Amino acid sequence: MSNENNELFKKQAKFLDRIKDAVGLSVGTSGFKRYTTGTYTNLNWNALVVQEDTVFTEFSVGGVSYLTKNGMSGVTFKQGAYLPGAGWITGFTISSGSVIAY
Repeated sequence: MSNENNELFKKQAKFLDRIKDAVGLSVGTSGFKRYTTGTYTNLNWNALVVQEDTVFTEFSVGGVSYLTKNGMSGVTFKQGAYLPGAGWITGFTISSGSVIAY
């Protein structure tokens, strides 16, 4: 096998690993958990689904606060809203409502 083909196979293997990881995240292979009012830290979730109208006072992705950054402070997220993380959701504070994390 030529060096060029070997490099191509390595690139394809990395690409397939990324696809496998993304599919696993999208179907919740890490499980799920329900959260109600409170402060939660040191998390590693990919997305949240709002179970009832919910207000966050903090929402961190990769340790960075996204609530204020994205202009969503004081916003009521309606039941059924899907909140994907642009990376791992690492913490949040719920002042009212509940979510299921995946």
